Amino acid sequence: MDFNNVRQENINSEGGDVVGRDKIDNRTIFNNHIRPANQYMQDLISKFKEDEKNNCRITDIIDNLNHYSVNIDDDEVFDLQYKLEAGGRSSEYKRAALLKERISKKIKLNEQSEAAQEIYAYVLSQICSDFHLYVKPHLSENTIPNINILIDEKVIKPAMETLGENVLRLLKDDINGMIYFLTGNCHIKWV
Repeated sequence: MDFNNVRQENINSEGGDVVGRDKIDNRTIFNNHIRPANQYMQDLISKFKEDEKNNCRITDIIDNLNHYSVNIDDDEVFDLQYKLEAGGRSSEYKRAALLKERISKKIKLNEQSEAAQEIYAYVLSQICSDFHLYVKPHLSENTIPNINILIDEKVIKPAMETLGENVLRLLKDDINGMIYFLTGNCHIKWV
């Protein structure tokens, strides 16, 4: 059946709406392909779209994003390579460094949008929290492949779902980059 040429006439839904595929109502998206995000994320998405439409720009990086962008350790500062080696993940360094740099550039690219900064901060916070709740307790007792599965199920997939409409067009590799970004700034430790 050719769905591009479907024609419907005189449809009545007894006071409700008739929707062929997507319906946007009161900041909630009903779509068979996109799972609705929580209300906070939907508000940020709407704000991002409004900022883009009005070309709103800001000059200060919000505190929430700044928190994840700086190193939180008062001890000696070690680079990403050292941190991954300490966690038995030295073979990941080249890819990790590339993904960390990629997400850093994306964050920088959107630094003039307060809504984009809030979205990044929200997702970074979720990644950090989910890593500490679901992955870190199992680091010493599991193999790297098992930890990778746990990271995918408990950190990456929930972060992708949180993005909802994904107005920043973040990919799964970008979420991996956020994990390494947080590792580089000592928010996530592999030991």
